[in-house]
Amino acid sequence: MKTKRLLDFTVSAIALLYPSYSDALSQNPSIIYAAVQVVPRSQAPPPAPRMLEAIPAPRIQAPQPAPHIQPPQPAPHIQPPQPAPHIQTPAPAPHILEAK
Repeated sequence: MKTKRLLDFTVSAIALLYPSYSDALSQNPSIIYAAVQVVPRSQAPPPAPRMLEAIPAPRIQAPQPAPHIQPPQPAPHIQPPQPAPHIQTPAPAPHILEAK
């Protein structure tokens, strides 16, 4: 019974993939028997190993800080920039008139 269903499925699949063979297969579906080989389960080869088996991932630990490396400290001899007292904000030029 399974062989008959397999044969029907195969004939249907070939008819869909290759429409030019559709008529020949519908006239004589037994030509496909050459491609279908029935093997008893006792003589069947073992199943192929699965290619995408779940492999346990190695445990990854969070990095630990190195004890001999200290975080950077601000340099005490460097002062933040101060505004220069001798530079004044320029005053608007008196000779430029507003556009009317």
